[in-house]
Amino acid sequence: MIIMGPITDYYFGIMFLLGVLVFYGATYLRVLIIYIKTKVNHYNFEESKDKGFIILFLIGVINLFYPDYLKYFGKISIVLPQKISVYLGLLGCIGSILSIFFLIKAQNSLGSSWKIGLEKERKAKLVTNGLYRYCRHPIYFAMFLFFTSLFLLLPTALTLIILVGNALALIMTAKKEEEHLINESGEDYKKYMKKTSFLIPKLNFFKLMQLKILYKKRAVKNKGNYVKKVLLSLSSIILLLLVIELVSRISYPVYSNYNTEMWRYSRELKIKSRYPLLSHEHAPNSEALLYGVNISINSKGWRGDEFDSKKENATYRILMVGDSITLGWGIEENATFSKIIEEKLNENRPLDDFNEYEVINMGVGNYNTQMEYAVLKEKGINYDPNLIIVNYYLNDLESTPNIEFEGIKGNSYFYAFMWNIVTNIKYRFFNDNYETYYLTQFDDKSKRERNKDSIINIIKLCKENNIRLIFIIHPEYHNFKDYRFQDITDFVCRMVESYHIACRDLLPYFMDTEPKDIWINEEDVHPNELGHQIIADAIYENILNNSP
Repeated sequence: MIIMGPITDYYFGIMFLLGVLVFYGATYLRVLIIYIKTKVNHYNFEESKDKGFIILFLIGVINLFYPDYLKYFGKISIVLPQKISVYLGLLGCIGSILSIFFLIKAQNSLGSSWKIGLEKERKAKLVTNGLYRYCRHPIYFAMFLFFTSLFLLLPTALTLIILVGNALALIMTAKKEEEHLINESGEDYKKYMKKTSFLIPKLNFFKLMQLKILYKKRAVKNKGNYVKKVLLSLSSIILLLLVIELVSRISYPVYSNYNTEMWRYSRELKIKSRYPLLSHEHAPNSEALLYGVNISINSKGWRGDEFDSKKENATYRILMVGDSITLGWGIEENATFSKIIEEKLNENRPLDDFNEYEVINMGVGNYNTQMEYAVLKEKGINYDPNLIIVNYYLNDLESTPNIEFEGIKGNSYFYAFMWNIVTNIKYRFFNDNYETYYLTQFDDKSKRERNKDSIINIIKLCKENNIRLIFIIHPEYHNFKDYRFQDITDFVCRMVESYHIACRDLLPYFMDTEPKDIWINEEDVHPNELGHQIIADAIYENILNNSP
């Protein structure tokens, strides 16, 4: 399933705070390094812009822990066409990285002359090399670029106010500093002003080419030193990434949510399948605590009790196939609709000639109809079932997923953290919501045809093996009153019923229920215990109904 619940302001708060802390952290780290080297304090709070940093930091904290106070500003998004929004978002990512690079590079150009705030009693050397060759205030340019990038990533009224406010503050501060530098350096600074731009770098193509040629000559001359620097830089990057990964693992309980727990589900309980049509299956004898619930997988790869492939003649066996809804994501095993139905059948024994009922929960997260056919063909038929129930959900139209079990995607907690942020940004700002997603899937003719072929294959498989079959269509759980996916349900049921197979729409069973009452929580609309009870009652009723 794709992300099901609304993105909360919590993630906006995390991103905002991280951006502010990383950017300003690079500045204050420089203060500490210079102090350790020279024992000279280059920090002047009264003349610095730290008041602005404190304000930004407080905004981030308030937005993180008390989002309602800033809800008005944070929720006003600037609506743009999706393609433009995506490109602007990419520019924002690139710009934010470049801003940190420019900040550090400009600080290095200043050397010991660098300081926070004006120090009238200590005269500093005028620096005109490095990034200062292109503009007089490259550090302020880096700050302007950072807040512009933040706005491109998160185009809200709040980030626009922050961008405009910072731009005005930077211009006023830069002008004040230039008055001080003119008094301090006199004609030298005035000559420097004539050669360079104020805030935005003014680049000359021919100068850049000259610098490129000069850089190559120096590189050839200092090839040995260059190799050492590259190796040192790579080692530093690797060490930094290892530290970030360690911090991501230790702090996981702080940021864990639906997306990251689904990532852990793949990591802890899934393995690559040996069957061609299955991208993955459950790892036998595996177990994990996911979303606060223990999920235990038996030696056959299913959740719940383990059954031998052979069964007694007086035993009525049901195979329940589906995705994470059938699995029972977010609830205990004994509260799943498979278990409830099994207990209810054994209690009432409604069918003649059968005194024992077994329901095997073959639900696996991210399975589509094509994979459900494959798992029935390769494994399900071996259980000699009396009845197969296919639990159809809207995302059964999806292509077979390619889940990464190795490398960074399959093992890095930092990757999971960043993937969650990107997913939430897409959901919030790029109209990548559940309605658009499912309707787009259905509009794809090739996916409809593949889905149709898979449904027909399941029907043929059951008829060839004389197995009763029921299709259960689960509704999308956000909105029952103004339901937008009835065309998909009708498409599936018309096709199934044309083969004289029972197809039951569960939407009518939920019409008297508020959607939020059957969600796991606000961010995850998988059905909870109440939802599974409603599903169980509906399926039980249809098991007793022998008509197609």
